[in-house]
Amino acid sequence: MGERRGGFTLTEVVVSMALAAFTVGGVIACYLMAAQRSEWTTASTAAHQLAMDRMEQLRAARWDDAAALTNELVEGEQWGAPTVLEVPQTGAGMLWATNRVTVTRLAVDRPVMLLRVDCVWSLAARGPFTNTLVSYRAPDQ
Repeated sequence: MGERRGGFTLTEVVVSMALAAFTVGGVIACYLMAAQRSEWTTASTAAHQLAMDRMEQLRAARWDDAAALTNELVEGEQWGAPTVLEVPQTGAGMLWATNRVTVTRLAVDRPVMLLRVDCVWSLAARGPFTNTLVSYRAPDQ
């Protein structure tokens, strides 16, 4: 009788290569999804910080109903200039965001203002997204 050698059949080799290809494809797809989510999270955090900066400016503004000259809070809606988001740049373009501020007097008999800041931004081929902050403000705050 002839000597028997241990080896793989063609079917076993093809099946193992298919499994390896599916595994590598899955790892690459997961990596790309994690990179996209990381980029979105970074941009959202930067937009939130931009909105927080504007909200701090509104909360620090002077407001006195008795003296109109010291009132720095203007009722209505105001758009800010587009601003570059402070994120690490991986692509060719920069990410831009715009703050929209809305100041609303809630009641005539009570001097309370509703402050709202909407930071509108978008990623390449995705968006727009909006980060919104809302706060109340009285003259003595």
